[in-house]
Amino acid sequence: MHRCRVAITIGLFFAFVGSALQGQPPAGYYSSAQGLTGTSLRNALHNIIDNHTVIPYSGGSFDAHDGLDLIYEDPTNPSRVLLVYSGFSVPKSTWPAYNREHAWPVSLASDSGPSYSDMFALFACDADVNSARSNKFFDDCFSSCDTHPEAPGCFYDDNSWEPRDVEKGDIARALFYMDVRYSGDSGSEPDLVLQDLPSSFGCDCMAILSTLLDWHGQDPPDAAEMAKNDLIFDLIQGNRNPFIDDPTWVYDIFGGAPPEPTGPSGVWINEIHYDNGGSDVDEGVEIAGPAGTSLTGWRVVAYNGNDGSEYDEVLLTGLTIDSESAGYGAIWLSLTGLQNGSPDGLALIDDTGAVREFLSYEGVFTASEGAASGLVSEDILVNEDGLTAVGESLQRVGTGTTSSEFSWTGPSTHSRGSLNDGQSIPAAPGVEFIRGDCNIDGFLGIGDALSLLNYLFASGPATCLDACDPSDDDQILINDPLTLLNYLFASAPAPSAPFPGCGPDPTGTTDLGCVDYFCP
Repeated sequence: MHRCRVAITIGLFFAFVGSALQGQPPAGYYSSAQGLTGTSLRNALHNIIDNHTVIPYSGGSFDAHDGLDLIYEDPTNPSRVLLVYSGFSVPKSTWPAYNREHAWPVSLASDSGPSYSDMFALFACDADVNSARSNKFFDDCFSSCDTHPEAPGCFYDDNSWEPRDVEKGDIARALFYMDVRYSGDSGSEPDLVLQDLPSSFGCDCMAILSTLLDWHGQDPPDAAEMAKNDLIFDLIQGNRNPFIDDPTWVYDIFGGAPPEPTGPSGVWINEIHYDNGGSDVDEGVEIAGPAGTSLTGWRVVAYNGNDGSEYDEVLLTGLTIDSESAGYGAIWLSLTGLQNGSPDGLALIDDTGAVREFLSYEGVFTASEGAASGLVSEDILVNEDGLTAVGESLQRVGTGTTSSEFSWTGPSTHSRGSLNDGQSIPAAPGVEFIRGDCNIDGFLGIGDALSLLNYLFASGPATCLDACDPSDDDQILINDPLTLLNYLFASAPAPSAPFPGCGPDPTGTTDLGCVDYFCP
């Protein structure tokens, strides 16, 4: 039987890359889940993502095969698809040499009903690799590990499968979604359960939960995973994976804790205003850090010092720190209704759920819930009161590049959205960059190509255009993401110096704009 197979054009892909980098659910989509934890949060999220549009597994005008071709299309070539476990790009015409990999195996209860074709748990995969993975549960492999020639970055033994590092978090969040989405409340749907015991045939369960929690923290959502979330929501099923939109919900439901920050925070709370004479105005906080840092998925949570509970939060969606001085900048966040102490506090939480800072004013207290639960606040030792003038704030001053190198002062005239007066960022010895590192995260990856495409076709930000020029031709054109993707996936030559490594551009003759970016 002949049927028309749906194809997405590269132009449409670019358009979705532009929105997906924001990773933004519609306003109010998760309103019924806000402020909840544990079973209450699980139930609320289940009700939000339940009853999605179900597509056929096969044989329909648009089925799971079409969905894979859409979601995993190679951004450099719309006739090819990127495979899980290997990252290889293969022609779509080679189907079924690649096929549908169920992250939650069909033999472990995802073999019927909506779960069978749920696109959040289906991946395009080499057929031989899919067969080798079979129904193995996910875990780190430590001894007697095999590899597969079509997935050399994966390791497995008789019972378990360890994917590549760059997709461990993606796999974990797919399984967290399946556990919450499928609770057995419909006659055709299984009750899927993640557990720490090895899964086995006939069990509606998958494993290993503790490993999946680790992988979730080690590999937070990136632009490609956010794009997948948006595509499935907008074009296929009409629901979202909540653990891509808010990674901290994983810990609220499944336990565990986000990775601890290491050392002083390189992104920090830089300014606070919560009280002034008369009615409080312009309340909020300022976040500072390296220019180009994406704050998507980060949160500022307001804590009540009386009982340690959360009373408000701001989700920092689609925000990128600007460039103001020596590769650093600041962003102001309005947070109306900040409590006036004594004490109260604020937690800065990154996109993995790790608490970067937990600050308080007018005293010290211990958080009783949320990401900062059990943590003792750090008193900033300055405060505002009913005599503070409108237009003043509490600010960090001094010289440094991490939170611990500055001290708090004020109230004094605010500098909302700009580095503070009396705050100095030391200049690096020279303009430095990693050629091809367009998203400025310190290494080359698919995220850099997505950042380039977003810049070229969706007016996305690009802090350092010199770094966005992997072809080293002193201009930013479509050949730059193609050069990078060919290097990453097609064994093309690496970008010229300073890659690998970082440093001044030894070859460029034109300054495209990189005066404030320095090697991470």
